[in-house]
Amino acid sequence: MADASNLNRAERLLRFGILCTGTTLPSWQARCIESLLAENGVKLVLLIVNDESSQQSDLAHKALSSQETSTLWSLYDRMVIARSSRSMMPVNMAPVLGHLPVIHCSSELACENFQSLSSSNLDEVRQYDLDFVLQLTPDRLLGEILTVPRFGVWSFNHGDPEKISGTPPGFWEIYRDDPVTGAFLQRRVDGSGIGVILRRGFFKTFARSYCRSRDNVLFGSSDWPRQVCRDIQRSRADYFAGSAAPAKAQSHLFPSNLEMIRFGWMSLKAWVRNTIEWFFHQQQWNVGIIDEPIHKVLDLAERRRSGIVTGTMPPSVRWLPEEKGLFLADPFAISRYNGSKGGMTIIAEEYPWKQERGRISITESSDGYTFGKLTPVIELPCHMSYPFLFEHEETIYCIPETFEAREVSLFRAGPSLREWTKVATLVEGFSAVDSTVFQHNGRWWLFCTSQDAGSNSTLFAWHANELTGPWQPHDANPLKIDIRSGRPAGTPFMYEGELYRPAQDCSTGYGAAVVINRVLALTPERFSEEVVAVLKPDPDGPYPNGLHTICVLPEHTIIDGARRTFIPQVFAGLFVSKARRLLRKLRILS
Repeated sequence: MADASNLNRAERLLRFGILCTGTTLPSWQARCIESLLAENGVKLVLLIVNDESSQQSDLAHKALSSQETSTLWSLYDRMVIARSSRSMMPVNMAPVLGHLPVIHCSSELACENFQSLSSSNLDEVRQYDLDFVLQLTPDRLLGEILTVPRFGVWSFNHGDPEKISGTPPGFWEIYRDDPVTGAFLQRRVDGSGIGVILRRGFFKTFARSYCRSRDNVLFGSSDWPRQVCRDIQRSRADYFAGSAAPAKAQSHLFPSNLEMIRFGWMSLKAWVRNTIEWFFHQQQWNVGIIDEPIHKVLDLAERRRSGIVTGTMPPSVRWLPEEKGLFLADPFAISRYNGSKGGMTIIAEEYPWKQERGRISITESSDGYTFGKLTPVIELPCHMSYPFLFEHEETIYCIPETFEAREVSLFRAGPSLREWTKVATLVEGFSAVDSTVFQHNGRWWLFCTSQDAGSNSTLFAWHANELTGPWQPHDANPLKIDIRSGRPAGTPFMYEGELYRPAQDCSTGYGAAVVINRVLALTPERFSEEVVAVLKPDPDGPYPNGLHTICVLPEHTIIDGARRTFIPQVFAGLFVSKARRLLRKLRILS
C-alpha cells in the first residue's frame, strides 16, 4: 500500500512490470503500454508471464468463469469480435518487450476465484524494486504480490461498480439497455472485489454495434495508467490513500445461449431504430429566450439543499421564428449592446441544409422581442458552430468552433457585431470542440472536448495569464471522460460565490439535455466538479427532442432546442452516400 512518503518521490524514476500472457497483446493493451513508455520518468523493467500451461492456472480460470462458454458466444467471438473489433486485434509487442527479463508466474489457487503468486515468484519480483505492476490478465489476485510494488497492482475493470461488472466488457450494458458503459482503473486490495479506484470514466453504449461500443471503452481507458504515473510524479496522487470501493454491482460472467439471443434482439432493435432516425429524423434546432436569469431557471438555491434535481425547461420560452431550409443552434448573446433599452443581439450557428456546413450568423432586436433577419458574419472554408461570445475590457470577442481547422481562433468585433477580425490563435494542432473561455481566480481558462479523443465526453482545459496567451495545457488533461457531463454547453457562471459549468448530456442521444456542474477545484494542477442539476427539454413544447446550449445574461437565459423532422435533401444525400459505399464494396467483392 502506498504511503505518504511514497507519494512524494517525484524525483525518482517509476519502475513497473507487466503481468500478461505473452508478448502478443490486444491492440488496446499495446496502446496502453506504448502510452506508458512515452511518458518521461517511467520505465518498464519486467514481464511477469502467466504460465497458462500450468494446472493451477487452468483451475483458476475455471474458477473465474464458473461455467462453460456458451456455443453462441463462442461463435460470436470468433466470427464477429475477432474480425471487427479494432481493440482486440493482436499486436506483436516482441520488438518492444522482447529484451526484458521474464518471470514465468506459477499462480496458485488461494481460495475460490482468487489466485496468488508462489513464494519463489514473489522473491524474484522483489529483486526488481517495482513501483507498480500493471495487470493485463483476468486473474483475481490476492496475497503479497499486491503490496510488493510500492504503489500496488493496477488492473482495469470495464463496468460500472455501482451498476454492473463482469465479462465480456461492454456486453451487459447492451443486454440491459443501459445507455452508459462505465470503466475504471483500480489498485487491487486483498479480499476486495473492487480496489481503490484510480481513474474512472463513463462512455456511450453503442447498442447497435457491440464491437464499436467495446472499442470505445477499451481504447478510451487505455491512457489511464500514464495519467496516474504523471500524478505520482507531480505529488498529487493522494487518492491512493483512499478506501476500497464497495462492490454494489451485479456481477456477470460469459453469457448463456439464451442471453445471447436476447443480446442479439437488443442489438437488432437498436440498429433498426438508429437507421430510421439517421435517414428520416433530423434535428431541427431553434433558439429560445427565457426572461429570467439562470439561477432562477434552475432554482439553484433549492437544488443546493436537495441534491441533484432533474427538471424541464419552463413553458414560457419565447422561440424565434423558424426559417425554411436551415436550423439555428448554439446561441450566444449580448444584451443592450446597441444602447436601446431591452435590446439584444444573438449570434449563433446557422446551418443551411443544402450547404451541409455551418456558419456564424447574427440577428438583432431593439426591444428583445422582435428580431431581424439572419445575417452571416463569419464564414470559413470549414464547418463553424458554437460561437462563444464574451466581453473583456469593453471589447466583444468570439471563439467559434472550427475543429476541422485544428485550431482555436479568437475573433474581435468591430463597431458592431457584424464585423469580425481574427486577432489570435489560442491553441494550435488540436481538434477542439465547443471551446469555452472564462476568467476565474485571476486566470483565463479554456475548456473544450476533442473531436479526436471523444467530442461528447472527453474534457480538456488550457489556462493563461492573458487572453491572447500563451496558453498552457492543464496538468491533468484530459480532466474527465463522461458522456453524461463532459462536453461544454454554454456560459460558465458564478452564483453565491461558486463557479458553475454547463455541460451536455449525450448519453441517450446527441444534445439530449444540459447538466449543471458545480466546480469544486480549478487550478493549473487540479480539477474536480459535481453535477447539481439536469435540465431537459419540455416534452410538451415545440422542441422536445434536444437541448444543448445555455447562454447566461444578467436578466435573460438564451437556449436552443430541437425537434425531430424529415428533411428531404438530407435523406437524398444519405441515400446516395450509402448507395455509393455499397457499390464500392460490391466491386471489391467481385
